[in-house]
Amino acid sequence: DYDTPQNFVFSSVYDLPFGAGRHYLNQAGWFSKYMIGGWELTGILSLHSGFPFGLTIPFDNANTGSTFGGLQRPSVIGPLVSSGFQQNVQHWFDPSALTVIPYTYGNLGRNVLRQDAFKDFDLGLFKNTNITEHAKLQFRAEFFNLANHPNFGAPDNNFSSTTFGQVLSAGNPRFIQFGLKLLF
Repeated sequence: DYDTPQNFVFSSVYDLPFGAGRHYLNQAGWFSKYMIGGWELTGILSLHSGFPFGLTIPFDNANTGSTFGGLQRPSVIGPLVSSGFQQNVQHWFDPSALTVIPYTYGNLGRNVLRQDAFKDFDLGLFKNTNITEHAKLQFRAEFFNLANHPNFGAPDNNFSSTTFGQVLSAGNPRFIQFGLKLLF
């Protein structure tokens, strides 16, 4: 359930090099001190391969008297994802490659398929302004999933469902938020 073969996270914080007391535009004027200086840029890049998921039968196919639906799996009669198969949100795998053979547990392994990989880039732009010696005002502009990349959820894994094999959910779209914070 927690197998992630590739996982990469990179985070960064960068104080922009201009304004009063900085390398570029080093002027002690009001404009330089309060408007140009004090900017900070942050970013988080997250990339990881898709999580594994399994396919289930929601009834007691093996006739064991078990009341735990979803513990039994279908049987494989063909390739779930072949070389010519066009994988998309409507058909993440080939449902016709599976069948239910009465009074068996099924031969499909546990968590043999993977959902789509996760790709996300978050960006933040902050403006820090000193008001007094002990108080600072911070303006924040934050962009979550900046590229608005769709991060699809796992497909419907219920063999009896009419949407079996279809991806019905996705992660959050791009969110932009602004904030003003008083630090003292």
